[in-house]
Amino acid sequence: MNQFLEIIKRYPEKFAVDVGKVEIKGKQALVAISYKLPSSFGGEYTVQEVLPLNIDPVTNTWKIDFTGDSYGMQKDEAIAASKSEAPPPVKPEAPPQGK
Repeated sequence: MNQFLEIIKRYPEKFAVDVGKVEIKGKQALVAISYKLPSSFGGEYTVQEVLPLNIDPVTNTWKIDFTGDSYGMQKDEAIAASKSEAPPPVKPEAPPQGK
């Protein structure tokens, strides 16, 4: 929690998040959000994300699922998939013979 608070303290002064479509399935929800950030090229750009939420059974409130474990692949499945999609290692080429 403290790490999260330290991160949000660095947000720009007028930082705001727009909440879009919400899809609730039992004790889980997906919330579409968008926000604007300054661009290195001048002006700003819009970031759009889908935020997973879970109901905390103790407090009966929505909590952010920072790991994303509730949706899609579990952590170990994601790691295995990323390893299987990695490009094969590049073999060094031998220098041409006789040149």
